[in-house]
Parts: sequence; C-alpha cells; structure tokens
Amino acid sequence: MSGRNGMKMQRREFLRVVAVGGGAAFIVACAPGVISPSAEPSQTSQAGGRPLSPAGGAPKRGGMLRARGTQLVHLDTTISQVGPELGLVYSRLLNERADFYEDTVKVPGLIEKWEVSADGLVYTLHVRSGVKWHNVAPVNGRPFTASDVAWNIDYYSKSSIRASNFAAIDHYEVVDPLTIKIYLKYVFAPFMDSISYQHIGMVPREVFEADGNFRQRAIGTGPFMWDVWQKDSLIRLKANPDYWELGADGKPLPYVSALEFSILGDDASAQAAFRSGKLDMIGGNLSDMKALKAAQPGILAEDGFRANAIWLQMNMRVKPWDDVRVRQAASLAIDQQEIISSHLDGDSIASGLIPSSLRDFAWQPDEVLKRYPQNIAKAKQLLADAGQTGLKVDLSLYTGPNDAAGAQIVQRNMNAAGFDVTIKTVPTLSVGQEIVRNRTYQLVFFTASSSFEVDDWTYLFWHSKGGRNLQGYSSPEMDRLTEAQRSATDPAKRKALIGQIQDLMLKDMVAAPLAHISRQHYLLNPVVKNFKTFHWVLAWPHLKDAWVDR
Repeated sequence: MSGRNGMKMQRREFLRVVAVGGGAAFIVACAPGVISPSAEPSQTSQAGGRPLSPAGGAPKRGGMLRARGTQLVHLDTTISQVGPELGLVYSRLLNERADFYEDTVKVPGLIEKWEVSADGLVYTLHVRSGVKWHNVAPVNGRPFTASDVAWNIDYYSKSSIRASNFAAIDHYEVVDPLTIKIYLKYVFAPFMDSISYQHIGMVPREVFEADGNFRQRAIGTGPFMWDVWQKDSLIRLKANPDYWELGADGKPLPYVSALEFSILGDDASAQAAFRSGKLDMIGGNLSDMKALKAAQPGILAEDGFRANAIWLQMNMRVKPWDDVRVRQAASLAIDQQEIISSHLDGDSIASGLIPSSLRDFAWQPDEVLKRYPQNIAKAKQLLADAGQTGLKVDLSLYTGPNDAAGAQIVQRNMNAAGFDVTIKTVPTLSVGQEIVRNRTYQLVFFTASSSFEVDDWTYLFWHSKGGRNLQGYSSPEMDRLTEAQRSATDPAKRKALIGQIQDLMLKDMVAAPLAHISRQHYLLNPVVKNFKTFHWVLAWPHLKDAWVDR
C-alpha cells in the first residue's frame, strides 16, 4: 500500500479548510474568530485548492510578508504547543495537501514515500534525498537522514508532550542513510498521521546535546530560518537558501526574503495595524472582520472549517475535582445555548468534547444539547451529595474580551448552582499554557485546537498515558476503548468505539463542553499573491508559496 493512496483519513465530504493567520489555541483563550455558517458567503472562495489570491503573473522574489505574531515564552514545540511561526522553521515527515478541501490525504514531506506490510505492523519510510538542516551552528547545514528520524522517534517517545503519538512503536531499524523500518507493537490505524502531527517537527539532536532542550534555539529543515526574536514585540524569519522544494521559476522556495510577525497586545491594535498597512493578513471575530472588510472593499476575505472545541477543563489532581459528582454539577449548571448565542457574536455551535467538525465520529449539535442539558436543581443536589456548599473555585482565563464574556456566563451559571466562582485572568497565552502544563489551576476556560484525526481527541486527551492528559483523568475502561479505536481499521467498528468513548466522557464528565468555533475568518491584503488557503494552524508552512507585489 503506498502512503499517498493508502492513508486517507475518515473525514472527506465537508472539508474546505482555510486560513491566513491567527494565534495558537492550545489553551484557555481567545482563539481567532470565525465566520458562522449563516454569514454571507466569501466572495473569494475557491474550490480545488486554487490560491485565495491569484498569482498575477510570474512569481516575484524578495520582499517581506507581515502578519500578527505569537507572544512566546520559549521555542520548544516538543513540550507545549507554541506559535505557528515555528511550523515554518521545522518540517514534518508528511504534510497535508496544499489544497486541503476534499479530503485529508497525507502527502510526502521529509518522507518521500512509504510502504506498509500486509499485516500492518511494519512501515518502511524513505527519507527525501537532498534535504539539509539550516546552515546554523551547531548543525551547520548537514544532510537530514534516516538517523535523524530515529533520533526524533527516541526523543519524542520519551521527552515530549507527543509521546503517546509514538506509543505504538516497538522498535526500528535504520537500513541505510535514507531508509528506516519501523516495527509496531500492534496495528495502529492512524500511525503515519500520528507521527506527522502538525506540531511534530523534526528537531536536531545537536541542539539538544548542547542545550538540553529546544527552548531558546529553533533550527530545522523548513523553508524559513529563525532570525530575530524580541519576546514582547517581534518575530522575524528569513528565507532558507538551501530549502529543497523549488518554485515555479525553478529556484528554491520561498519567494519572499522574510516574514515579520508583530506581537500586538490586543485585537484593536492588530486591526489598526492592518488598516494602516502594517500587516498583510489578519484574523479575528466575525463582527470585526466584517467591519474591516466594509472599510476596505478591495481586501480579500475567506472562511473555512476548523477542528477545535471550547470546554471547561477540570484539574482532577486537586480536590474536589476528583469527585465525579462535583464535575457533573459544574457541567449541569452551564447553559450552553446562552454561551453559543453570545460567545464570539454567536459565531459558534454546540459541540461535545470531539468537535462537531469531525462529522464521521462526533455528536452533532442537536445531540450534544440533549446529552449536556442545563439542570440547576440537579447540580445543587449533586453538590449537596458531595458535601460541598459554597465551594470556592478559581476559573483561569486568558484575557480576551470574547472569552471573558463566555467565562462570565459560566461563572454566573455555576454560582446559581451553589459554587462560588472567581475568574482569574492569565496575562498571555504562553503563560496560560504553562499553567496547564504545570497543573497549577482548578478550572480552565480551555480552547483545544488539534486535528481532524479523531485519535487526537480520544487517546491523546483521555487515555491515562495520553500526551495531553494534563487534567489527571484515569480510567481502565477509557484506556481500553481508546486503545481499541486506534487498532480498528474497519471504519464502522471504529465509529462504534468512538461512540462508546463519548458515552464514557459524559458519564465520567471528563470536561464540560461549552461550544465549538466551527468556522474561521481572515482578511488578506491583495498585494500578497499565490496564498493557498488552508486550516489556520497548517496554513503557515504554505507561506513559502506566496509572494508580495508592492
């Protein structure tokens, strides 16, 4: 079975995923806004993967493309989801198609091709010839080889937040500099997707050997090189002159000489920068994007699907959140419909803990509202049964105005059920990530942004060894079910298992779902040409294909 033809994921019929910017959404926080299904259709929507902004003749070399950046605490993508800018520096083993509209087929990246044995237990990966690490010490532009893949397998398996993505691997064999055989412990249906996840970039062993981590230096094989990092104001990347992929003019991509990401404190500052021409692209909530578009009719707009879910995450490692009755009471207190109608200008829909966008597996909005109804009286009774009266609770929140409104609804609802909730604002997204990673919270208003692979929403979050199980949930039954769905190659069997997982999520109240931002909205300066629309996180690597015409 060839990798290109054999590794299709389940989601097919709805995907027209696009984006032009935005910040990371691992945590609590104000993720960028989206276009609702009822909003006016984009006048620039394209089918078949054509660029959002027409090429406009032969590509131009040079120039700088400017966007809003992410305020980073560190650069280590292996221990937490940091800025999408790093996706331009690090390359992955496989990529999604640049025209990610009709399916989610994985295509070659650092791996040119791969084969799978008849029993599904042996994967032979062929490394792309001619790929070099960035020509920066201590790596100094050496070739990328199968031994680098092997080192990353060892590293990610032991030292990263993505360790569970590699859990199926039993051992590997480096056959030659460009070939590695990977032997699995069991059949794992999404294996190639799992080890090519959007935040699993290949990192160089030399940096780890020198620094003991990847927090301060970012050196990869991607189309751009880390250049300037001013933590509170600016990130600048420069073109990698040795990148392997060629443009339409026969020269190495990228076309632009640099990318500049301005770190702006709030949405109003970003919008002012876009209006004044200091930014070439921007994402935001529906009303803000409509206002900007109305003021500048020549600006290009686009909307698209995304896979995320907003939920109330509970730290089960601290009391009383280890008591399922308290967790159930918190969920029963919440009026999801009020949050949906008000949060992000009504630009969200009901969702369970698996986003509604994963239509082959997830409960859809009507089912979610039936399964997670508001019931204040029952919530009060559960708290009384648990011996909790006036339970004081800290709800951590990133300081975004839209999420603040949603958190205030949660606060009011929970207080009506007998809680005493205080909202604690988190100064930055990166600080919020550290709070979750260090488990120094009680409740978090959490925006989880992952992928269209359902394993990332089941095993990764809720298995006792899942890489993003930071809430302390542990259940032998959940472990059994999440492991079983990983090995289910029959779509019907896998769907049935995912249904059982969702039932158990509800029974154990592993988190309380709040809403799903199912669509996303961005604006683009027409001077940017050949930008390929894509899912918001995965859009950034495709900036290598864009150029500027100023």
